[in-house]
Amino acid sequence: MSDLAPMREVSDLLVESGGEDLLSCFQCGTCTGVCPLGITSVMRVREIIHMMQLGLEGFESEDLWKCLTCHTCVERCPRGVGIAEVISTARSIMVETGTYPKSLQTAVGSLSAASNPWQGEPDQRRDWVKDLKIEQFDPEKHEYVLFVCCTQAFDPRTRATARAAVKVLSAAGVGFGLLPMEKEICCGDLALRMGANDQFESLKNRLGPTLEECGTKVVVLSPHCRETFNNSYENGFESVHLVELLAGLLEDGRLEIKKPFEKKVTYHDPCYLGRRGGVYEAPRKLFRAVPGLEFVEMDRNRARSICCGGGGGGAFSETGKDERLAPLRVNQASATGASVIATACPYCILMLEDAVTTQNMEDDLRVMDVIEILAECVENG
Repeated sequence: MSDLAPMREVSDLLVESGGEDLLSCFQCGTCTGVCPLGITSVMRVREIIHMMQLGLEGFESEDLWKCLTCHTCVERCPRGVGIAEVISTARSIMVETGTYPKSLQTAVGSLSAASNPWQGEPDQRRDWVKDLKIEQFDPEKHEYVLFVCCTQAFDPRTRATARAAVKVLSAAGVGFGLLPMEKEICCGDLALRMGANDQFESLKNRLGPTLEECGTKVVVLSPHCRETFNNSYENGFESVHLVELLAGLLEDGRLEIKKPFEKKVTYHDPCYLGRRGGVYEAPRKLFRAVPGLEFVEMDRNRARSICCGGGGGGAFSETGKDERLAPLRVNQASATGASVIATACPYCILMLEDAVTTQNMEDDLRVMDVIEILAECVENG
C-alpha cells in the first residue's frame, strides 16, 4: 500500500477509485451477519469495511477475495451501501500491485491472452455449435442476437445448455443469429468483479460497439452477462436472459410445451439473476407450463437463496472442501424430495454438479438448466 499511495489515506484512495459508498457505512454489522459464507466459514465483511474507512492496511486480507458478490449484504444493508462494489474497488487496488490469488491471476491472464477466462483457444469458441446450423446475425432477418457466454462456449458440461437454447428458440419460431466468431469475446464480468479494470475496459470497448451495431436485443444464457451488459456497459442495446424471453413467448402463445417432464423439480435462484436482476417469476412460470412436472421450493428461495459459490471469482478460486456452499445447497434440494435441481446460470451448474458428484448423489439428484428441461419438452424446431 505504501508504494501505491504514500501520501494519502487508503480510504481516500478507495473513494476516489469508485468506492463512494464506503463512507455511508455506519458499522451495524448486518453484512457480516447475512453473508452466506458465514454458514461454512468466517467472512469478516464489517471488519474489511471498517479497515477501509480507517485507512488502515489489513483490508486486503484473504477475506477480500472470498466475497462472491452475491448481493445478499447489499440487499439487507439498512444504508443501501453497495458493499459488493466497494469490495471490487478494493480488489482493483490490489490487482494494480499484482498481489492477488494465483488461481485468479490465471483466469485474468487468460482474459488478456485469449479473451476468455477458461484458457480456451479463441478458434474453438464455436465448438459447441458442431452440427447445428446457426446463421450469423442479420438485422433484416433476425429478432435477436444469441450471446453464448465463455463458460458455455468452452466447458463441456454447460455447452449442453447452449445447444438446448438453440432447440427451444427454434421451436418457438424465434429468429436469431450469432455474432461473427472473431468478434464474440468475454463480456468482462470476471474482470469487473475481480477489479481488473484495464482488462474489463478493453473487453467492453471491443464487444460493446459490435453489439450496438446489431441494433436489437441480445439474448444471453448467463445472468452474469446480463448484469454486465445492462449495468456496466454504456450502450444502445438491451440484454435479456433466455428464461425471461421464453416466459414472455409462453404468454404470447409462441412457445408450446407439449411433452411431459414427469419429475419432481426444485429451483436454485442464481444470485445474478435473482437478487441482482430481480428475475424470480419467469423460471417458475415456465415450470408451471410443463406437463407432468412437479415443482417444489427449497426453504431458502428467491431473495433468500444461498449462493452456489461461483460468482465473484468463486468458480476459479481454490476453496476448502468444508467451506463450499454448493454441497449445502444440494443437500437442501435433496431434502425436498426432488430428483432434479434446476437453475439458470452456468456457474451454478458447475458448482452444483461438482457438489452432487463429490457427495455421491448422482443417483438421487440431477443438475439441469431450465433451458435443458424445456428442450426435452418442445417439438423439434
